[in-house]
Amino acid sequence: MVPIFYFYDSLARIARFPAASNAEQEQILQTVMANQQKMKHWADQAPMNYLHKFHLVEAERHRILGQEAEAADAYDRAIELAKEHAYLNEEALANELAARFYLANGKTKIAQVYLLDARYGYLKWGATAKVQDLEQRYPQVCDRRPERPSTIPHSQPSSSPTTTSSTRSEVLDLAALMRASQALSGEIVLEKLLTTLMTLLIENAGAERGCLILETQGKFTIAAEGTADPASTVVLQSAPMDQDVSRTVPTAIVNYVARTQDSVVLSHATQDYRFSQDAYILNQQPKSILCTPLVYQGKRSGILYLENNLTTGAFTSERLEILQFLSTQAAISIDNAQLYNRLEQRVQERTNELTQTNDRLHAEILERQRSEQVLRLIVEGTAVVTGADFFRSLVRSLAEALNVRYALISGCVDASLMRVRTVAFWQGDEFGDNFEYDLVGTPCEQVINGKGCQFYARDVQSLFPDDGILEDWQAESYLGIALLNSAGQILGHLAVLDDQPMPNKLRDQSVLEIFAARAATEMERKRAEEALRMSEEKFSTAFRSSPDAMTISTLDDGRCIEVNDSCLQMLGYRREEMIGQSALELGVWARPEDRDTIKHLLQDQGSIAQVEFWFRRKSGELFPGLYSAEIIQLDDRPCLLSVTTDITALKQAEKALERLAEIGELAAMIVHEVRNPLTTISMGLTAFKRLQLSERFQEYLALALDESDRLQRLLNQILLYARPQLLQRSELELSGFIADTLNTLQAMPAASGKHLNFAGTSEPVTISGDRDKLKQVVINLVTNACEAVEEGNGVTVSLQNIDSHQVCIQIHNGGAPIPATVLLKLTKPFFTTKSSGNGLGLAIVKRIVEAHQGELRIESSAAAGTTVKVMLPLAIADSH
Repeated sequence: MVPIFYFYDSLARIARFPAASNAEQEQILQTVMANQQKMKHWADQAPMNYLHKFHLVEAERHRILGQEAEAADAYDRAIELAKEHAYLNEEALANELAARFYLANGKTKIAQVYLLDARYGYLKWGATAKVQDLEQRYPQVCDRRPERPSTIPHSQPSSSPTTTSSTRSEVLDLAALMRASQALSGEIVLEKLLTTLMTLLIENAGAERGCLILETQGKFTIAAEGTADPASTVVLQSAPMDQDVSRTVPTAIVNYVARTQDSVVLSHATQDYRFSQDAYILNQQPKSILCTPLVYQGKRSGILYLENNLTTGAFTSERLEILQFLSTQAAISIDNAQLYNRLEQRVQERTNELTQTNDRLHAEILERQRSEQVLRLIVEGTAVVTGADFFRSLVRSLAEALNVRYALISGCVDASLMRVRTVAFWQGDEFGDNFEYDLVGTPCEQVINGKGCQFYARDVQSLFPDDGILEDWQAESYLGIALLNSAGQILGHLAVLDDQPMPNKLRDQSVLEIFAARAATEMERKRAEEALRMSEEKFSTAFRSSPDAMTISTLDDGRCIEVNDSCLQMLGYRREEMIGQSALELGVWARPEDRDTIKHLLQDQGSIAQVEFWFRRKSGELFPGLYSAEIIQLDDRPCLLSVTTDITALKQAEKALERLAEIGELAAMIVHEVRNPLTTISMGLTAFKRLQLSERFQEYLALALDESDRLQRLLNQILLYARPQLLQRSELELSGFIADTLNTLQAMPAASGKHLNFAGTSEPVTISGDRDKLKQVVINLVTNACEAVEEGNGVTVSLQNIDSHQVCIQIHNGGAPIPATVLLKLTKPFFTTKSSGNGLGLAIVKRIVEAHQGELRIESSAAAGTTVKVMLPLAIADSH
């Protein structure tokens, strides 16, 4: 309603513009312009509804501004658009305002044309009060008195709508027209409507005869024909126009009206050059002809053809006006009646179909009455049971339905389909225990192999003499059918046996097929549920206990549905923090663009396997991981199952291996490039000892030999560090081992003047280790401790049990503390604090300890001194 308000608001303001003051006129123009901006927006969105309104206001605005040319053009555009989109009232209003415009400019003839169109529009719209208002306001223009007959010769052709007589009636009988319109709107049955329509149109047009032509599936058909006598109206069975209808209507005129949708009115048909050669006109020599389309909302529903052979000029403009007034209601009524007729036909067709179906069903019911009774038995017996109770109820109902002694259902227990086990067994008057048996030599084998039905009406024992069960049951007849799943695979079979012959094969087989279908469906459902349950249990167990981080997220937005504990531990989140959030929102992806990479891989491959990405923990720490993902269906929704493995340790190990490989290559190079020349040099220097050299050269020689030995030791340590620590393990009691080693060290120069103290354990402590390598560890650590203290000070070695699995060897000295920056580097290869050291001693010690699955720790402070701890695993006690 808002656009209508602005439309009439603008027109009302413009109407009072001439009488307004200058200030008010300025305000009116501003308001109208503001309204027009809104109307222009609506016209752009829906021009068929609002564009003619916009142009009509524009015409009025140009009028009050004195812009006559622009106003005239805008009036015509408004009228044309209103007519095109069937806005009858606003078309009439636009014609009225245009007439006022031309009257104000002294153009009376032009104004008369517009005013007559306005009057016709209001009349057609049903605004009789408005028609009377126009006639009272402009009597000089709307003079409705009869005019003199036209002097145009009858032989002159007329335009469309064409008439050679312009005689007008005094006043249209609106009441009569309304009654006619109501009569048309009250009919819904097509045949009655056509009869009423032809009677009303012939009567109101003053015709002698007429035809109603309708369009059906693109073809014109004559639907009704009548004369001035109402009783003569005939509703035809839609005679096609392409047949010989030259005795009924002039096809040239009908085709012209259909093509142009304009009315044709001929005062003397034989004298109109356009249609005078039509076969009907040549043969019938009609006088007056009127042919007009029945149009509603731009859609043609039919064509009305009328003729009067009693006089020429029978169809005046007023009669055409009456027909056009009635044509809209006629078109609406015809459409409604055709729709009703089609619905009636469809209802009749559907009724016939239902009748036929009902007859067919009735026949099937009669034919399968026995089968339905049997089916009712199984429905009643199994409606509230499932699982094993379902099968037990089924075999009992089946035995009762077929009146046999035995009934059983079995399922295959191996892939070869050669062994089955019963899931339900009915024997006479009670359930029997389930049993398992081989199919070889039994009628059940024929059922399974044939995947169908097998029937042995009598003498079944003689046909299968190797089947002992038949003999035990005294079976005479057998009927069995295979149970197939939806994929056509064998599930088992259903069989009935009796100690009497079973002659009625067709009836019993049809009954058995019904029971088999129910049994197969239930068996397949049960197996599917069991497989699903086992699959879900396996998946749930694997998901929960997996050491890798696992998540299930929605495929579209990546929001977490479930996460396992390993994922929470790896990322550092709580479960409630992750559920419902996406990895992007949590910042799990170190590089968000990796998520797009995963999408592309899933689109191309359908899954992802062991692709390395970088991730971020809640703490902000970045770490590398191997990522795998696969699309799964969860509750009919595509989801993503993701598995991530933290490979930080693997990366570190790879770097360590690379470092060891580099050191190994360096050691091999040194051995190859340095050791052999060094041996030659050492041999040469040793040979010089036999010479009588001066004291000065003797000192040079001694120094050279010492440096040669030191270089030789360095090469040996490099090789020792570079080589893998291969252990020769044996049981080793640590207390005695350490005591013996300390006794050996007491005689070494580094321990001279130092006190070596040992505190062992009260009980023997046994480990599994390499004696020589561990001795090297103790000697290296005690020697370093002795070198760090002055003479008179002591070094304490102690042995402590940490727990039932681990023992600790501690070497303590009270020397100067080691700086923290140095402490971190002590075990690094080639780092040393000694002027003569090579930096490999502690590195080798660390490698030996770690090869024993142990740990080396060094602690140092000014208050406590320096303590080196070697933690080693205890030997596993013999269970015997």
